[in-house]
Amino acid sequence: MSAKRDKAFTLLRDAFVKMKDAKYTKNAEKMQEVESLAAQLDVDRNVARQTYISTFAREENIKGPEAISEEKLARLQAQTERSMFSSDYASQYVFEPFRFDDVSMLGHLELERIREERSYLRAAAYELPLLSQFRKNYIRPSKQQVLRFEYTQKLSADKDEMQLPEVILSFKIEEVGAALSLDKPSQHKLALLAAEYLENGSVVIKSAAFPTQLENREYLLSIFSKLVAEAKTDDKFLDVPLPMPKKLKPLYPSHKWPASWNRPDLKPKQKEDIYSVACQN
Repeated sequence: MSAKRDKAFTLLRDAFVKMKDAKYTKNAEKMQEVESLAAQLDVDRNVARQTYISTFAREENIKGPEAISEEKLARLQAQTERSMFSSDYASQYVFEPFRFDDVSMLGHLELERIREERSYLRAAAYELPLLSQFRKNYIRPSKQQVLRFEYTQKLSADKDEMQLPEVILSFKIEEVGAALSLDKPSQHKLALLAAEYLENGSVVIKSAAFPTQLENREYLLSIFSKLVAEAKTDDKFLDVPLPMPKKLKPLYPSHKWPASWNRPDLKPKQKEDIYSVACQN
């Protein structure tokens, strides 16, 4: 199959070379050779005929002996191959033998890896330095800034597993009392109101009820404002103690080692140290 195909391309290439002469016209004898060869390759006769005619139609404006270059000849030959043999079922699945004129498949994969690596290197060299214009100096929070917000959002390829952005508000009762001038009874009531969210002396409230982080933040600020406003009311509930933190039970209960299990006779004997014996002597 490849030998016959090369022969067809040779006939067409000879025609292309002769087209350098402005006086050259379509040759019926060459067309018949192409049609007979196409019949042997199971290529439609009309396709081969149309390909031969369209080849000259693309170059009908040729004038002068230097009108066609080697690069254009190669391009015309490639176009002829696609148009003549696109309907050949076997040519779509049978690969041509490796002619050692290109790198192997593993070589192309390695080149693709190098291109990807260099794209990241170019981004690091030319794009990342541009982020320095957005740099801001770190400013320590003042004593009045007692509220701490954390923003988290989990990404997933599965739309069903997508979670809304979550915002976490945390603050300490003592710091809020010092910043808002709350007395001890008001702090006690604030701790009672937020006892459900009290963890190690800090109140931690989470919200993921809204689709944006800004909405969740505003919702948490409204909850905090309501807690502080309620803590400033007259009834302080001083007779109600704060709930004690729950202690987790150990997973495995501790048991004492029974004395009957001791087997001193099975205890390994200590080996003599030659160095200490030598030093004693």
